[in-house]
Amino acid sequence: MSGDLLDGARAKRLLRREGRWFLEVERLVAVDPGVFRPTLQRIEGREGILWFLGHHNSDADLERSARGVFDTTSGAHA
Repeated sequence: MSGDLLDGARAKRLLRREGRWFLEVERLVAVDPGVFRPTLQRIEGREGILWFLGHHNSDADLERSARGVFDTTSGAHA
């Protein structure tokens, strides 16, 4: 996923389904001049999630917390 597409995106929810990790991120998309709509996108995989949190999040605790969750769960980290 291109960094351009995620400019201004905020992490909303970290999920694990069938052994796979997903991070839902929300960004505002312009639909008209001065009118924006929130849009959810999903980042899949541990590495992509950690990259996003490291580059698009001002709160380093969130990235550390995600690493901790990944490290304490068993199974695939895809």
